[in-house]
Amino acid sequence: MKQPTKEFFLAVTVFSKEPFGFYFGGALIDVYQLLIAAAGFMLFIKPERLSGLVAVLMGVIVSSVGLFVLYGYPVSDMFVRQVLAVSYVYLGLGAFLLACSAEKLAAAYVNVCFIAALFGIAQFCLSAVGINILLKLPLRLDSFAGEPSHYAVATAPCVYYCFRYCRSGRAKRRAAVILGSVVLTISTTALAVVAVAFSLAFYSRRGIIVVLLLIVLSPFLMMIPVEVLPEVISSRLIDMETHMDSDAEPWETSNLTVLSFATNFEVMISSLSEGRILGNGFCGHAIAYDRLYWNTEFQNHKWYGINAPPAHCLLIRIISEFGIPGALVLVLTIWHFVTNRRADLWCMFFIMAIVGRSLKLGSWVDYGLPLFVLGAVYLQSQKADSPRGNRQSRPNVRYRSRMANRPVRQHVQAR
Repeated sequence: MKQPTKEFFLAVTVFSKEPFGFYFGGALIDVYQLLIAAAGFMLFIKPERLSGLVAVLMGVIVSSVGLFVLYGYPVSDMFVRQVLAVSYVYLGLGAFLLACSAEKLAAAYVNVCFIAALFGIAQFCLSAVGINILLKLPLRLDSFAGEPSHYAVATAPCVYYCFRYCRSGRAKRRAAVILGSVVLTISTTALAVVAVAFSLAFYSRRGIIVVLLLIVLSPFLMMIPVEVLPEVISSRLIDMETHMDSDAEPWETSNLTVLSFATNFEVMISSLSEGRILGNGFCGHAIAYDRLYWNTEFQNHKWYGINAPPAHCLLIRIISEFGIPGALVLVLTIWHFVTNRRADLWCMFFIMAIVGRSLKLGSWVDYGLPLFVLGAVYLQSQKADSPRGNRQSRPNVRYRSRMANRPVRQHVQAR
């Protein structure tokens, strides 16, 4: 039996939050991820290779404090805690990742997703007979994640990999298990992830249209005929459509997902309309949230503050905290990766990680986001187009064509 590699230990951070986390100060702390980051600092740290990452983190901190001063925002304890946590996790995991092989790490991530899929399917089958193991919603798979949609987000890069690279018999069977587990989440996020992954895998650069449409027009998903969708998804879309068609306040809805999205989306729109086009600064969305809803009926609502720190999803958080420049950087990065770096697996993993988080999850350290962000930065120069065992050998047709059309030189010996 093969011993677990360092790549496998790093890949486990994608699903480590729920199994290895505990609550401290109202937040769920991923102990396993912190230990892996500590191992990166102690065993693999190379400061010169992380200097660019340090510069980016310092730039975010300084610019955010500057915006806080400009807007009169306080430098809160939450800001200090999140700066320390994000810096520690990204620098520690960055050091660990730099010691890994891009190909082996991609294969390890796929293996971890396969294990999570097997557990999730077993979990789903047991739920059908009334036995719930780590399952919050009966007959909706969530495996090691906190919610079904969170599982879809964590496996989003792997869904792309399954469509793109699984060609052998064994790989196809593993892909069927992983894709089946994503479908069994019965979530809107899973539908979006599968649609975008399929488009990127089979339609080359045209897939970017699907990505951009999903990111920009995600609120308009309710235009899909709801009768063709599962009840869990259709009820959510109906609630969203009803809420947007009415003159109700953002918090006047009974659906918690709609409440979370609507209230945080309103904060983002309000920030831009009030001229804060540079954003509210890192962690500034939560401050803008409190200011917008100060002295309103919502302040006494049972669910006031729902998902305010992560802004419901990463897309809302990026636009709210980093403004128009942050949105432009994100769109241009995705465009560059799809048009120029599509052969690089880790760049495509990054895109799929962002796609999943355009609908759900706004934390910078949850469900493998540090792995996919750092992988796109540090591993894109390595050859990780297809992990070992699924690589397809293709003849270099262009080269052969040039050779076939090249005139043959005849060497005549001088007499």
